[in-house]
Amino acid sequence: MSHTPGPWHASPGGMSVTALNSPETRICIVIGDNIGDPVAVANSKLIAAAPTMAEALREAYQISHYGRGSMQDIDDVLERAIRSTSAKEVSK
Repeated sequence: MSHTPGPWHASPGGMSVTALNSPETRICIVIGDNIGDPVAVANSKLIAAAPTMAEALREAYQISHYGRGSMQDIDDVLERAIRSTSAKEVSK
């Protein structure tokens, strides 16, 4: 069994995470004190980043384990994933 394919999206109020390719597919509900609760918003953004980060980890592992690149290549993969998820957080 595999997870729902990404990308995932955190709702503006931070109370849920949905799959972008299927908005009716709710990944989870995030519990917070109220809509817009900063902790709930941060948690939902972290959860929404999971598919991107998982893919980056798989790619970094392939480079490392199978000798398909250098440490710089691994750094580049991880930096792209971090920048991608950070950009999503800033824009939402």
